Amino acid sequence: METALCVTSLDELIVALEEHDLSEYPKILKSMEIPASNFDAYKTWNDEEYTRNCIIRSTKFELLLLCWNEGQKTPIH
Repeated sequence: METALCVTSLDELIVALEEHDLSEYPKILKSMEIPASNFDAYKTWNDEEYTRNCIIRSTKFELLLLCWNEGQKTPIH
């Protein structure tokens, strides 16, 4: 029987993503119960456009925090 996964910190998320295959990523992401405060160090805002804040870039994945001000948009891409 598989143990239920529960990711409760940004550090746990990074370790889980590094240790598992891409096919497991949806399960890992659905298991997240990470307090928003874990992302405080990565938050940056721009009055002109949304920001793409890199948390980590590895050979397996890139984890970004996207920040928008109210009313900002991005083109479809």
